Amino acid sequence: MSGENVLVSDHFYYFGNRPIKLPQHLFGLIHSQQGHRVKANQPYSDAIVQWIVHSGFELNKLYGEPQLKAEFAPDAETRNKCAERDLEDEDESDIC
Repeated sequence: MSGENVLVSDHFYYFGNRPIKLPQHLFGLIHSQQGHRVKANQPYSDAIVQWIVHSGFELNKLYGEPQLKAEFAPDAETRNKCAERDLEDEDESDIC
């Protein structure tokens, strides 16, 4: 959108505005501040992969919408078009 960077992947799980609850043994992944440290989550890498794979989530599926979706649309007309399309595609996982 207006940022300089983007993440591109063909191997993801996206929950957006429909977050899922982590099991207690993964609570160490939760950070209450902005920013990150590259190696802070390393001790959890195997555990999170095993948990998400065995939880039955489908690879490369959008389970939710971006949390600030409406704020990314540049104007009211675009937001309205997105809203109309979302209503038409209610059963689809596409995002506008």
